Amino acid sequence: MSKNERTELNNESSGIQIETVSFGTPHEDVQRFLAKNRLISIDLQLTPIERESIQNLVISENIGDFEYRGSADDLNLPSVLGTYLKRIGDNSEEVVRNVTSLMVRFAEGSARFFDTKLIWIESRSFTPNNYFETPRWHTDAKFFNPYEPYKTVVALKGRQTRFGVTTDPDRFIELSALENKEKHGSEEDLKIREQLDEITIEIGTPHEENGAVFLVGGNNAIIHTEPRIDTQRLFFSVIAGPKEEMDEWYNRMDKKRSRKKLETKSKSQ
Repeated sequence: MSKNERTELNNESSGIQIETVSFGTPHEDVQRFLAKNRLISIDLQLTPIERESIQNLVISENIGDFEYRGSADDLNLPSVLGTYLKRIGDNSEEVVRNVTSLMVRFAEGSARFFDTKLIWIESRSFTPNNYFETPRWHTDAKFFNPYEPYKTVVALKGRQTRFGVTTDPDRFIELSALENKEKHGSEEDLKIREQLDEITIEIGTPHEENGAVFLVGGNNAIIHTEPRIDTQRLFFSVIAGPKEEMDEWYNRMDKKRSRKKLETKSKSQ
């Protein structure tokens, strides 16, 4: 059976029916769809001008450290995002303005899905690379537990995030624990990734332009992976939630960064 046939079969047998919403879909409907399936697709309803600007967006720098935490209606947010877009490539004012507007619309819509204004944005830019020729199937549960937040994601340029289900949950947990201990891209890491890929079946998603909202915490967190990055890619994600939870996640991230800095310093000595 081919991978495509397995994907089609899995969409029928996994029990996950992916509903498609827009940022105009009522909050109550979005929550009902998520409670049922943990994963929904978002039609961004791109305008012709937005599509043209995305096509013309230049990504010449790999930047993986962009973050913003605050309010979706922060008047400074467009300026912050615009500065970021200028960092990733030699982009015209028109492209920066139009893509910034789309990012703000995405952030505001993500917040409305969860009836809040508090958001945590992360974005990463990629030039073509072979980092994920072997998929990195994983969940984000380790970082967010014991909470069960949802993450809203989109690749504004390039391939979208891939989603899947495993045929062997216990083995998946076991392999994931081993993979987390390995350096990303190492020989052993890639071997474990291959084993994870063998027990994961991809869930087909409705449209290549669509974003997604998916469960990232708890025992039923959605399995996902970065796609193959053979073209320029701009990944954009938003988590919206209560201040106390977001403060805790942000503190965890700070501690994680501090550990990495110490490890890097230790290795260099």
